[in-house]
Amino acid sequence: MKTLRMIPSSVVGLSAPSHAQVPVRAVNYACAMSRFLVAAIVLLTAITLYGVFDCLTRDRQHIRIMPKWAWALVILLVPIVGVLLWYLFGRSSFESRERPAAGRGPVAPDDDPEFLRKLADDLAADRRRDRRQREQSEEEPPEAGA
Repeated sequence: MKTLRMIPSSVVGLSAPSHAQVPVRAVNYACAMSRFLVAAIVLLTAITLYGVFDCLTRDRQHIRIMPKWAWALVILLVPIVGVLLWYLFGRSSFESRERPAAGRGPVAPDDDPEFLRKLADDLAADRRRDRRQREQSEEEPPEAGA
């Protein structure tokens, strides 16, 4: 028959009479369980925060079914299920590949037709100015007797 090692309950932190003893195996189980719970809470918090920030930073056009604030509440109030619902039904799975609209933020200079038109006008004006200067220098006779 196997004997169990016993330790005093005061060492474990149990509220039992001072003469009570707890098996070592139960203490190891309690310690492992508390580590698991801490890890689970940290993981749950990280996933929930990621879901909330993903929801709040996503463009309004890429959110389906409910408004942003409603999805954020669902994610926060129903942690695991809310995040799953958000990723399955709330967010679009694809991003728009069309060109940005005129008023939606900065446009690269080489994609902006107004900028390209201004460059072409400046280049044409420079060429006209250079041509005029060459014509004027050819028309003027060289000064004699200097």
